[in-house]
Amino acid sequence: MQEMQARRGQRKQEFEKQLASLSISDEEKRKRRKQFQRSELISLRAHLKRFTTSDFESLAVIGKGAFGEVRLVRQKKTGSILAMKSMIKDAMVRKKQTWHVRTERDALASASTNQWLTQLKCSFQDDLYLHLVMDFSPGGDMMSMLIKKNVFSEEATRFYMAETALAISSIHDMGYIHRDIKPDNLLFDARGHIKLTDLGLSTKMRGYDSSTLKKLKSSYKSSKSGSSSKKKKHRKIFSTVGTPDYIAPEVLEKDGYGKEVDWWSVGVIMYECLVGYTPFYADDPLETCRKILGWRKHLALPRNVASSLSPAAISVMKNWLCSADHRISYDNLKMHTWFKSLDWDNISAQNAPYRPKVDLTEVMKRLSNEKDPAKKQDFVQVLTSNFDHFPNTQLPKTAAKPLKRHSARHRAEFIGYTFKTSDFNAAKVAFAENNAAAPT
Repeated sequence: MQEMQARRGQRKQEFEKQLASLSISDEEKRKRRKQFQRSELISLRAHLKRFTTSDFESLAVIGKGAFGEVRLVRQKKTGSILAMKSMIKDAMVRKKQTWHVRTERDALASASTNQWLTQLKCSFQDDLYLHLVMDFSPGGDMMSMLIKKNVFSEEATRFYMAETALAISSIHDMGYIHRDIKPDNLLFDARGHIKLTDLGLSTKMRGYDSSTLKKLKSSYKSSKSGSSSKKKKHRKIFSTVGTPDYIAPEVLEKDGYGKEVDWWSVGVIMYECLVGYTPFYADDPLETCRKILGWRKHLALPRNVASSLSPAAISVMKNWLCSADHRISYDNLKMHTWFKSLDWDNISAQNAPYRPKVDLTEVMKRLSNEKDPAKKQDFVQVLTSNFDHFPNTQLPKTAAKPLKRHSARHRAEFIGYTFKTSDFNAAKVAFAENNAAAPT
């Protein structure tokens, strides 16, 4: 709010300076001041107005999950093409997922300058749903790419592992452990570069220091019968979350863990990129977990793959798929032989290994202004070609009357969920100013 007030003050100063330079009558100046004040009032209303689903047009449903769905949407006033994640409040309260969704919203809200995350534009809620509106990454996810390609070349794998490492390091710098790093959560933007998404299982680190892992393990094992306050003192995480194939062994061991779990997951993804399947795959998820717990026995590269890879690539993989206290740190990773040829500081400006054949940025731009339903649908099909397809439905509307059965409980659970970024506010303000009616 202070930032907005400062901008308003600056605009007023510039307006008065420009007005003073004009050779016009006092009456004309009065009219122009009145017009300026009207424009400022419209801007303020646009800023204060809360978003609802009626502000967006559903173009396609591109994902479904246990708690809701993800859509490609168009903001009606500005034409911006975005992704909207809508989650059912009641289901999240019943399944005790409110903490996870709050963590995701808080993490994204604090990452407005993080180029490696899908950017949150706004969050809002109604009686039944929570909504996150984010930048749309039209390139699909890495899992879909792996299904198409089966395996990546070593060169392509190096590029994607470097960008994934940068994304994970940025999360850790924010003080979070992601805890669900997998190909499904690595999206590609319009240029084919990595964007990390889905922070629903992330958790805030509380003063964890990886160098103290051995001490923490020893201390915790010797005090298992102690009070819960002792566990908290060690500042480790103990909950078991994540996707089975990518879970680190220490998560399953229940001994507590830190941010190293994310690097294990990257090692699994690297293996999958080069081999075509995960290292501990089994038809039964429980068997997968057993293999992960016995990773020293079960981790092996197929001979034909091992013979085709450089020793440096195998070294990086081994430095990720190892015990937590031996996993390579981000700083050491950048200096590893396998990554020497990469320009880490300018990697986002380089050409990605697999670039979209169509200029997806141009497609989004044309879709934002398209009025013809048939042409609009053609653009939507291009933008969603890398996603699963579901029947498109209208966005849920806010109930005319609050639902007494849910409202009080949900209001308490999700107080303070609403959020808007300054640039999203600016888009609304600019639209309002451009459409301000002239004073009569």
